[in-house]
Amino acid sequence: MSTESAVLPSESWQVNRHMVQARIGSGIVLMVYVTAHLLNHAVGLISLEAVGQAGTIFKTFWRFLPVTIILYTALAVHVIVSLLQLVRRRSLQMPARDWIQVILGLAIPFLMVTHIMGTRYASEIYGITDSYEYVLLSTFVFSPVNGYVNAAGLIVTWIHGCIGLHLWLSSKRFYSEQVKFYGLILAVLIPALSLAGYLSAGRESIALSSDGEWMGGYYERLTLAGDEIWGLIGADTQSARLAVIVVIGSVIVARLLKSLLSRRQGFVTINYQDGPTVTHPKGLSLLEISQVSGIPHASVCGGRGRCSTCRVQIIRGEEDIDAPSAMETRVLERVGAGGDVRLACQLVARKNLDVALLLPPDAGVSANGRPEQWSTGQERVVTVLFADLRDFTKTSESRLPFDVVYLINQFSKEMGQAVEAI
Repeated sequence: MSTESAVLPSESWQVNRHMVQARIGSGIVLMVYVTAHLLNHAVGLISLEAVGQAGTIFKTFWRFLPVTIILYTALAVHVIVSLLQLVRRRSLQMPARDWIQVILGLAIPFLMVTHIMGTRYASEIYGITDSYEYVLLSTFVFSPVNGYVNAAGLIVTWIHGCIGLHLWLSSKRFYSEQVKFYGLILAVLIPALSLAGYLSAGRESIALSSDGEWMGGYYERLTLAGDEIWGLIGADTQSARLAVIVVIGSVIVARLLKSLLSRRQGFVTINYQDGPTVTHPKGLSLLEISQVSGIPHASVCGGRGRCSTCRVQIIRGEEDIDAPSAMETRVLERVGAGGDVRLACQLVARKNLDVALLLPPDAGVSANGRPEQWSTGQERVVTVLFADLRDFTKTSESRLPFDVVYLINQFSKEMGQAVEAI
């Protein structure tokens, strides 16, 4: 569940940086697990026996104690950090892709809780052999609704992870359009093959469920101690679902309280050069103010302080803002920015400001790391001299082109020497 927020004020940059790193690292571990899980389902296109063997290999690896510790630590870290970042956000105004990722992330536990409680939990607590055939019969024969829910949960998890992966890679120089193209192919192909394999193996399990002898062997392999276990697992699943509701509800309440308290801090006015003047509650970053106001503002990394594309020039009010954090300073130095340039996602507006956007709203990853003087220009005090030859038009009309060029060259030579001598 990844709900990465815009970066917090400079005094807490290090804490937030560690949180972001923890979320990214744990998300990568979980994405590897989900990818392996989907590929395991895809083996069902071969046969039920093949997918069962692949499932045994899958479980043997992920239930190896050190790997299990890494996996569940990553899961706990990802969930806790993501929810904390959602609460810590200064504003819930964010791009549609971020909202989709948040909503999908919050939906994952509701969709997957039955599957998790019926497999790994039931195996560890009640000793059920949660083989692949057990999963297929449970979803395609005994409770088809759970089959649809499980499939939806895997797809939601996959899309959520792909969005997070895209946002993480968006500030990387190697993340070109070609890489995105092949990544999109994989992002569509893997779940498609997974669903096809899952359905193929499920249809085979439905056919086998009418074989009494095979079903008798299945119940023996299940090592079920008694039918009352299903009631216990169901009660535990309901408790887990209630716990999920309580946790997410608490996050929503905390978020609402934070929004109400933020409105008591007063307001700040931002004047955009060649743009509108807007007023918003204090405590928002300049990028968030742009987003709330509907002002197009570049931000390749989504306001996470990585890409530098949201940078702005402070025209007035520079003395009233906090100094840049070490993280922001590194990014600004990378682009050779001047002292009056700041990252909008890092700059928390506490007093009125006049600012100028330095990059076009559609600036892409290629603008990340580009030297500031070449991408946005430099402000310098210069002297401009305008000079003209008396009656030049009349003179040029009565002379040959070669004579006119010669006259201009002689004039430029004399004037150039005079200017350089000053």
